[in-house]
Amino acid sequence: MQIVKRVGVLSAGKVFGAMYFCFGLLVIPMFFLIAGMAVLGAQNQDKAAGAFGAGMMVVMAILAPVIYGVMGFIAGMLMALLYNFLTRFIGGLELEFAPAVRETPTVPVPVPQV
Repeated sequence: MQIVKRVGVLSAGKVFGAMYFCFGLLVIPMFFLIAGMAVLGAQNQDKAAGAFGAGMMVVMAILAPVIYGVMGFIAGMLMALLYNFLTRFIGGLELEFAPAVRETPTVPVPVPQV
């Protein structure tokens, strides 16, 4: 067993920030769907309000991955700090590693005919 005693705060922040940025990309279609509904819903009423709402949803679609990424970066650093603090009292994560076993492909060798 190997024990993780400390986690790099900045590296955890970068990894979490990148993961949350990717999660932020997943919500972009939702914002575009809401923008389309705002335009369609406002056709019979106030078109300016519908256009404003649609514009705000497009802006949010662009900003969502950035906001998610920044929040993930901050959360990752805070979680690493908390982990490093708590491991002083309760120990670290126990991890068990196994060597990677790669199978070599078998290639048929031609046998010469005598």
